[in-house]
Amino acid sequence: MIAEIPMSESEISRLLDDIVEIHYGYIDMGYAWLFPKREYISAGIGGRLIKAKTLIQRLRSYLRSHGLRDDVRVRGCFLPISRFRHNVYAERLMLTGDAAGFVDSFSGEGIRWAILSGKIAARTAIRCHEKNRFSADEFKEYQDQCFSNFGADLLRSAKLADRLFGHPWILLKTALINDRILKMHLKTITGEISFREYADWVRIRFPLFFIKRFFSPKKENTSKPTHCSLL
Repeated sequence: MIAEIPMSESEISRLLDDIVEIHYGYIDMGYAWLFPKREYISAGIGGRLIKAKTLIQRLRSYLRSHGLRDDVRVRGCFLPISRFRHNVYAERLMLTGDAAGFVDSFSGEGIRWAILSGKIAARTAIRCHEKNRFSADEFKEYQDQCFSNFGADLLRSAKLADRLFGHPWILLKTALINDRILKMHLKTITGEISFREYADWVRIRFPLFFIKRFFSPKKENTSKPTHCSLL
């Protein structure tokens, strides 16, 4: 569920200061976020389909808890995850970003992949224009380049999400309450590390994190915000 809260640039800067705020675990097996734009704040909440009936109410509550108006229009959508199971090109056509299904299966993040695929599409379009060839065969190179640049990351993200969501109270719950797992995941969003590196990092350390979850005296807190700088 997504809502756009209009406000001035100075108000947005005061509230978020060019920082994306993500609240992992705000709802069971999900998260909420605040994303600063030029003339509004994009706020949203995402979770599993079985929680869909309560998402609108939880989103409005989330807005109120941050001092934001909750009488705005709320819209919902499914994450367009393709897993490279279909072509993203045709004659005189290339799909980028969400239209191509380039979305992180674990977090729902897609801006980075939209930018990367857009750049590859632009270079492909220039090349095709120079050769005056616009057949599907010419645009196949676009899909191949997308897969070689970030396809492995998106597929690894999908596999990790399948495992976590397939065993929510054992695996996903452990991930959502572990600051190290969440902060390391933000590095995949900013491009500091690949998702393959992240998945390998999690796989090696997860057994220890899982054990600590039950034997650590620290109280679990699943609504602590995690931040990602836009600068």
